[in-house]
Amino acid sequence: MLGDCNSVIYTGGHDGAGGLQLLKKDIEVLRQELNGKLQNFVADNSLYYDLEFDINQVNENLINYLSEFYRITGNKFKQGRFLIKGLFVSDKKLIGQSNNTVKIDCDKLQLMKFKTDVNYYKSVPVFSEIEAIGTLNINVWKVYRPKFKVTKTLQLFIEEYRETK
Repeated sequence: MLGDCNSVIYTGGHDGAGGLQLLKKDIEVLRQELNGKLQNFVADNSLYYDLEFDINQVNENLINYLSEFYRITGNKFKQGRFLIKGLFVSDKKLIGQSNNTVKIDCDKLQLMKFKTDVNYYKSVPVFSEIEAIGTLNINVWKVYRPKFKVTKTLQLFIEEYRETK
């Protein structure tokens, strides 16, 4: 689409990259061209995921199996996205040096939302049931003193969630 705009000198990069060259004075012209081309565009708000699990099915073995299956990711090899149902939010915290990460406690699974803000944090319902889409992960934390200890936390790096009840 960008290549069809009169104000664009050239486009480049892989599909979806949106690389282009235009003159600074043509930015407004490009905006008007794109708005004209997209005036009848209807956004698809569908959320896509690969598999669906109930929280009771999620455990370390499942996450390890899925991690092995999706171990090759990158261009045209997307990381697995999963819908997790039956999550009960018992607590939430705004963490990180910049307070831009939300940690949501849901029994045996910790939901993490990175690069977000306080408004997202405020929108998360506590003492409510939700379902969430994201990627599964195991965070491994090793403590060497006073006694060696390994703590594993099952996590879902969330992209979206919705309240179910």
